[in-house]
This record gives sequence, C-alpha cells and structure tokens, in this order.
Amino acid sequence: MKKSARIALVALLLASACGPESLTLSQAWKQDWAGGRQETGRGTNYTLLLVAGASSQEIQLGGLWVGQEHYDYNLRNRSGGGGQDFRPGDTLELVASRVERRDRNSGQSQVFTSETPMPPPREYSGAALLLYDAGGQTAALLVPAFDERPRENRP
Repeated sequence: MKKSARIALVALLLASACGPESLTLSQAWKQDWAGGRQETGRGTNYTLLLVAGASSQEIQLGGLWVGQEHYDYNLRNRSGGGGQDFRPGDTLELVASRVERRDRNSGQSQVFTSETPMPPPREYSGAALLLYDAGGQTAALLVPAFDERPRENRP
C-alpha cells in the first residue's frame, strides 16, 4: 500500500471515530524551499488536502500543530468559494509555512511559524494535529506523516 494511501486510510479511521464523517485527510506533504537571496530565507511548506464530509457545514477549523510548533495557515477551497465557506464534497487546501530568515544586522536566524505561539493542547503521536469544531464539539484530525516533495529553489 502506498504511503499516501495509508495516510488517507488512517485519517479516515480517525475522523470517523470522532462522529459523523465531517473532515477527512486526502493527502499530506511537505516541501522544503530556499530563496536565491539571503533576505528571502528558506523554509518548509506543509500542505494538507482535506475533503469536507456530509456534516461539514458545521465545521470551524482551529489550530494546527506540526510537531510541537503552532502554525498559522492559509485555507483555499479548490472546489470554488473561499476561506471557510465550503460544502460537503469540497476539497480544501490548507498550507502552513515555516520560514527562516537571517537578520541583516545581527546575523541571527529567526524562525516564523505563527503570530500566536502556543503548545499543543494535548499530547499526540504523528506528524501534525489539526483541531476543528464540528457541531459544537472539538474534534481532532491526526496527520500520521507527511510525504516529501522535492526541494524548490526560488529566485
């Protein structure tokens, strides 16, 4: 069984354990990148493709943790619409980034992941944890592992 198929199967089982199928993980990957100029920095993009289930109209996405770091993310509805406006069956693309830049004056490296750093709300095993509210109850989607994409060199 392919790694991505195992990830989707595990995520489907976890999501179904949280009640009606409201959000499932289709794919998860990470891609390192490096800028051609020092000011651009380097980093890693983490991408989750999620499929909205039958009860998805009651979902409100919450925090995302990769390892022990909290991440801000951008959400795009690949099926049309925008932001968190989606319907059952829509494919949602969630992208979070870890950016590392060197300060020009001090030469110190600074890492950016989130405007509001916070520890995960609970221990978990796997690569990432996404919390969401489904019909008034907090649910969790566990990402067991990220597939790795080839490094991208940017100008």
